[in-house]
Amino acid sequence: MNTLSFIDLMRTTASSKTVSFLLEAVKKRNISVDIEGCEGSYGAILTGHVFNVLGGRIFAVVPQERDADDLAIDLDAFDIPLIRLPCWQVAPYRELSPGSAVFGGRVKALSDIVTGKPGVIIISYQAFIQYLPPPVYFKSLLVKIKTKDKIDTSSLAEMLVSYGYIRVPRVQARGEFALRGEVMDIFMGSYENLPVSGCESGQAYRVLFDFDEIESIKHFDPIDQSTDKTKIDEITIYPMKEVVWTDDRIKALEKNLLTFAGFSDGGKSIIDVLLVNRTITGEEFFFPFAFERTYTVLDYLETGNEENGTLIFFNRERLDNMFEILMREYQEMYIRSLRDKKQQGETARLHTLFEYPLPEKLLHNYADSFAPNSQFAIRHSLISFRTIRSEPKPGVLHIELPCEPSRSFFGNIDYLKEEFSSLSANGWQIVVAAESGLQAQRIKSFFEIEKRAMEDKFEEKSLFIMSKPLTAGFSLSDIKLILIQENEIFGRRKRHIRTSLSTVRSRPIDTFV
Repeated sequence: MNTLSFIDLMRTTASSKTVSFLLEAVKKRNISVDIEGCEGSYGAILTGHVFNVLGGRIFAVVPQERDADDLAIDLDAFDIPLIRLPCWQVAPYRELSPGSAVFGGRVKALSDIVTGKPGVIIISYQAFIQYLPPPVYFKSLLVKIKTKDKIDTSSLAEMLVSYGYIRVPRVQARGEFALRGEVMDIFMGSYENLPVSGCESGQAYRVLFDFDEIESIKHFDPIDQSTDKTKIDEITIYPMKEVVWTDDRIKALEKNLLTFAGFSDGGKSIIDVLLVNRTITGEEFFFPFAFERTYTVLDYLETGNEENGTLIFFNRERLDNMFEILMREYQEMYIRSLRDKKQQGETARLHTLFEYPLPEKLLHNYADSFAPNSQFAIRHSLISFRTIRSEPKPGVLHIELPCEPSRSFFGNIDYLKEEFSSLSANGWQIVVAAESGLQAQRIKSFFEIEKRAMEDKFEEKSLFIMSKPLTAGFSLSDIKLILIQENEIFGRRKRHIRTSLSTVRSRPIDTFV
């Protein structure tokens, strides 16, 4: 029984004529492509192929955060570098807690984007239509420090406080820093809801000074306070929120709020609090309006060094219908927030309850932005995975994939034996994707036992085990390849993103073995 690497799987899928056709098309750049018939994790594999051909950065938009979780798992399995830009992850018009990790996760993602870090940027639709600060402004907030730099530690501490960091005696959580003599510890924000190996689990660093000169920079563990032996040449410090409330930013916000409907006092109560505290509950609602105009994700798509950017839509039909649904939800929650403020009275309002911008100010409707003759199509490439078969559109390359969903066996081993024997006899390659190396060994042992029971009715060379935790299988009839995720054999169970993939339990397989 053979073990299959992700390189082998990518090479095998690349032999499909439709894949070759797609990759030759995207090499020309500035092209619109509709892809129909994509099932399971095959969309992630095709995204990996496109990234390997184009490099740079690809923005991948999915309907919801859980879809972003699944795409992150699949892309991580193929060693594709990931950047995750989460939405605010709260109900519309509900304020985030000031120390919420989503602040740091979004800032980390924006920092990687504006500095040109290559990879696939995964974005849920809600995050895609929310406004952002301008890329140029955000890039101006980034501060690089490196060994041998001379730094005034007092000024650095003041800057970190203004950036939203909390000074503590001992750093243990994101958004904290400690300065003790000639040692500075800092724990910056990190991505949320990504596989352990797909991103940094944290951005905790220890900086050692020799008087006013940086002697060394190392990773450190906030739990046991130990440092890594490897020295780092430089790090980039970014704020813990998307806007630092300086006088200029507050003045720009004040000017914009005066033109907004829905503010009984023209936003004066909000401005007064910001001038004193430089922060406010629900400040995430006002980040995009601290500038002369608003900006979107597409402005960040154009900040890289590549000739153009590539945007991939997953489940395009669903995305096209989501704006109206989200807008109605925002409108309902906006009305409810006004009613809550009225019921709670002036006392509660003075403490935490402020008026917020109308829904149409918070969400950007792209509508016809991605038509074949649009400005976007002229400058960028757009790939849409569609679930409903339709006629080809003018100016859009149409590709139909010979792809079908994988089979689910739900623990029916007799059915599994019959299917594997039939597939093997007809020249199919069967790939079983295990969730870890340990799981792969157990599945291999299981199939060796079952193969003997099947009296060699299937060829061992046709069955491959791959220790990559994909979310769903698929089959490709043109190259006779079927990929089955292990849970499709032994029964589905809930996946937990934050659990280390090497420690996933394997009780179903133990039972069968």
